[in-house]
This record gives sequence, C-alpha cells and structure tokens, in this order.
Amino acid sequence: MTSNKIAVFIDYDNIMLNMKTEPPERLSEELGYQRMMSWIAKYGEISLVFVFAPAITIAARIEFFHKLGFIPIACPVFRTTKKESPSILGGDDFGDYEPGETILINKTDDVMIDVAKRTIELMPDISHVCIASADADFTPIANLVEQIGKKLMIVISSLRASKKFLTLANRGENNKRMLHLFDPIRE
Repeated sequence: MTSNKIAVFIDYDNIMLNMKTEPPERLSEELGYQRMMSWIAKYGEISLVFVFAPAITIAARIEFFHKLGFIPIACPVFRTTKKESPSILGGDDFGDYEPGETILINKTDDVMIDVAKRTIELMPDISHVCIASADADFTPIANLVEQIGKKLMIVISSLRASKKFLTLANRGENNKRMLHLFDPIRE
C-alpha cells in the first residue's frame, strides 16, 4: 500500500491577516503552523511545503520558515499608476483609486497559482494538495487538482472564508471535508 503524498502551498499574508490574535499574550504563530502541519500529516506524508509572500516578508521571516522546513518563494510587488480611463476590457481593476494615484500590486496569488500548477503537473505521485488560504483566487489550483483526480485540502485562518471556495475541499475518510482552521492561540 502506498502512502498519500501531500504538497502544501501557503499564502502567508492571507493566513496572517485573517488569523485570531486575541488574547495577544497567548498568540504563537509557530504553534499555529505546528498544529496545521500535524493536521495535514494525518492524511499522509508531507512531501513539500511552499510559503509565498512578498520578498520583504520572506527576507524578514527566512529563519522562521527555515525552522519550520518551509520552502520560501519571494513574490514581486510593483508600483503602478491609475490611468485616467477605465480598462479596455470593460472593468476598471483600480476603481477605488483616484486617477494618477500610485498603488502597489502584489503578485503573490499569481506566483502561487503558477508554482502550484507546475509542481502538481511535475509530481504525479502527489495524491493531495493543501492550500493554506481562504482566498477564492486559488480556485484554478482547486480545479486542476479535481481535473487530474487528486484530493484537495484547505487551511483557513478565519471563518469569513469564501464558502464557495471551501466547498471545493474533498471529503476525507470520515466523510468530512478536509478543512482546518489555523489556530495560533495557546491553551
């Protein structure tokens, strides 16, 4: 019998921005990740763990990621200026900004989707894919996982996650969806 092999893809900023932080004296990010990895390991062997964040975040947290055994992927963030006229494709992606205003574009989601798709295609022995993010922007990864017959696991850090995205998680042996709430609060 072969063991399940799991590839994990973490959207670091999404997890951090939405996780519980109260009470602050009991907050432990490391404990949250240890609990997450223990939950994932119940389903099989963790083959690799990628963590995606802007380069400045990766640089600041590199030792932490190394300690946890995560492979950090530094994602670009660039500046752009809102143009006077709306997009020719019919939607103005920057509608909340004034014309001429400089804004930052974070490409973490795009990089994570690209790396996940390539990894899944290049590692046919992966049986499960775990996405740590409540961001429905990762639906393309979920769709690929389903298309090629793999199992999808999802880790969220808030119950405000996209319900539609959460329904994409497969059911485990206990017939419950493979969903985990990131919990960084010590007992």
